[in-house]
Amino acid sequence: MPRKNDGGPLERLICRQLTDWWTGNSDGDVLFWRTSTSGARATNRGRQGKKINKAHCGDICALGPEGQPLLTLLAFEIKKGYNKFTFMDLLDSGKKSAKQTYEKWVEQAMRSHEQSGSYSWMIVVRRNSRSALAIFPQHLMTLLRRCGAFEESPTPLMILTCEIGKLPMVLCAIKLNEFFAKVRPEHVRKAVKAKM
Repeated sequence: MPRKNDGGPLERLICRQLTDWWTGNSDGDVLFWRTSTSGARATNRGRQGKKINKAHCGDICALGPEGQPLLTLLAFEIKKGYNKFTFMDLLDSGKKSAKQTYEKWVEQAMRSHEQSGSYSWMIVVRRNSRSALAIFPQHLMTLLRRCGAFEESPTPLMILTCEIGKLPMVLCAIKLNEFFAKVRPEHVRKAVKAKM
């Protein structure tokens, strides 16, 4: 099991990658960064019935207004390690078995999305010595396709129908670098406008 702080370096890396992708400039200031205690503050305040700062739900926040459209569309959860667990574990979870790790992550991402008021959510997970994956609900894929994303060449993508809690769900998984290649910031801005 990874130590509690193992995700920090990955969160910082993902923030830099999101900034480079969003701005098209790897030399600029960082536009996205880790939220306060990686979203734990918002989670704890929510449990206590206290007011939540919507900008600090999930693991990533925008440091300037130019990054806000991405977070209006998505709440992010970032996970590192957990090598013995896979996305496919969602297939064989039984009704009486303990919750699978990925099932807990989806529930956490859904809470962050609800608290932030975003349209949807994304989990970025990187097992040790593996590529980072982006996992998100199919309705996000559908919206982004309508806005022109995923049009260039076939997309290596896994679609999994599963049940989270008692809720049926269709989830997509793609390598994060493929997501960056197939979805451009203008697709995100179009998606946000379509849903406002």
